[in-house]
Amino acid sequence: MNSRRWIMLSVLAVLLIGGVVLIAAQNDYEYRFTEPQLQEKLGARLPLTRTYLFIFDVTLDGPRVDLVEGSDRVAAGIDIILNIKLGDSGVPLAGAVDISGAIDYQPETGEFFLTDPVIEALRIQGVPERYADQSRSVIESALAEYYKTRPIWSLEGTDAAKMAGRLLLKDVTVEDEELVVTLGLNKNKSRKI
Repeated sequence: MNSRRWIMLSVLAVLLIGGVVLIAAQNDYEYRFTEPQLQEKLGARLPLTRTYLFIFDVTLDGPRVDLVEGSDRVAAGIDIILNIKLGDSGVPLAGAVDISGAIDYQPETGEFFLTDPVIEALRIQGVPERYADQSRSVIESALAEYYKTRPIWSLEGTDAAKMAGRLLLKDVTVEDEELVVTLGLNKNKSRKI
């Protein structure tokens, strides 16, 4: 290929990329996710069991999502089996935990994660008093690990404008029982996806 043709193709590629960035800068992209969609995504690869402090087995299963109108956080819950290994035997205790979490967006992968989980309610009957604080701590660790490694949603698509529009997480809110996430650069226009 001669140098003129190479230069011409390079200039066209730069102009095309510049046009895509300009389009992305002029629009925001709004994504909407329903409770069942998020719940299905969180339920993938469950149940999950991990051991903490050598004596606590924590099993997570049955995720729930509850989107609260006007909130910028996601209310979620998950069933828990806490097995405290005492000697050769274990004491499995079933319960549930309700949390709320903020949304974090990873533009490199196009994934949304639930971060900063706050335990709103923890219901596990029969935890021995001497293990109560440690039990809560290992449950918090298990939840943080679970939500850190399991995206609540992953964007897909190869449209260059969508890819460029994934640069910034601008807004998160719950509206009409849907999680509404806005990505983009410009604060003036929104384009629903």
